[in-house]
Amino acid sequence: PILQATPSVFPSYISPGNEGYVQLVIKNSGTGIATGIRITQVSYDKVIIPSGSWVGDLSPLAVGDSAVYLFKFKVSENALPGLYVITFYLEYNSDSITKTIKQNAIVNVQSVSALELSSISPSSFKSGEKVKMKFVLTKSRKYYFTCRFRKQNFHSKHRREFAV
Repeated sequence: PILQATPSVFPSYISPGNEGYVQLVIKNSGTGIATGIRITQVSYDKVIIPSGSWVGDLSPLAVGDSAVYLFKFKVSENALPGLYVITFYLEYNSDSITKTIKQNAIVNVQSVSALELSSISPSSFKSGEKVKMKFVLTKSRKYYFTCRFRKQNFHSKHRREFAV
């Protein structure tokens, strides 16, 4: 037997405080039945909080068969955006020899990026007037930025957008 392990993480990106799961597909692409299949160890970054035990014995696999296993986890509330690794260590018996597979799953943590425009000051100005405008964007904290521009033939049908 030759075992192949293919992990997928769902959802494709996770915000801090939310749950996800790893789908681990194990396939026997060899010529004999794979027995003694077990997950002997799982290592993960500290922001990954597993649900239940992920270590244990799995079912034997006949030639060409595959099995799907799901492993639920939560991302810590204080996780920073980034890529985090979950490593599965699998063992199986092949012709009375124990073989080991090491397979990594990558968890993509992204913070919620929605910002809300809380206020703009001043709220109006005259054509041709130089103004210093203050935009207040809120999330869980306040961010401030200032832009200067000169209003010239600025009609209400035109929109001005600012990227932060």
